[in-house]
Amino acid sequence: MQSINLQSKLANIWADVRIPIISVLIVFYVGTSVLYLSPPSPWRQRLLAPFWNFIEYTGLWQYYTVFAPPRSYNLYLEGEVELANGETIIWKYPRIEQLGLLEKMPKERFRKLYNDIANEPTDGVLWPDLARYIARQVYEERGVLPVKVSLVRFWSDIPKPTAGSLSKPSTEYKSHKYFSFPIQPEDLQ
Repeated sequence: MQSINLQSKLANIWADVRIPIISVLIVFYVGTSVLYLSPPSPWRQRLLAPFWNFIEYTGLWQYYTVFAPPRSYNLYLEGEVELANGETIIWKYPRIEQLGLLEKMPKERFRKLYNDIANEPTDGVLWPDLARYIARQVYEERGVLPVKVSLVRFWSDIPKPTAGSLSKPSTEYKSHKYFSFPIQPEDLQ
């Protein structure tokens, strides 16, 4: 009886405080987002400093790179895979512009991984894992042991806008084989 009474009291207390608690959390989130996105300044740092560990732990910080300077090129990746039977095949990295609307959403992580994270030479530490991933995909699909994976970058320059009529977008892609990785049987697990 006492247990039911206690549960009832706790439920009543929660009903009374949940809206104010949720409201405070929403205001806190919006406030920290606005502060975080504001231009760097000493007052911004002082306001965020007491809460920074909580903000970072909960993931309340935001990076809006949508507003970053636009790229001057289009980019995509392919994997050139040499198989144990002597055959060489091309593994195509998902290209968002070639996918349907419902396919784009789950594959956006692929685009972000390669275009935003693993594309630059400073991110070369990720390339062996990318090669292993490609090897596993090919092995699952073909059942033939891959022995070497080469990463090939394709890019096409985007022309600058002009005051006159719009120029045709370039569909001419340049390519560069920038990384090769020998595949061991344990890499396929």
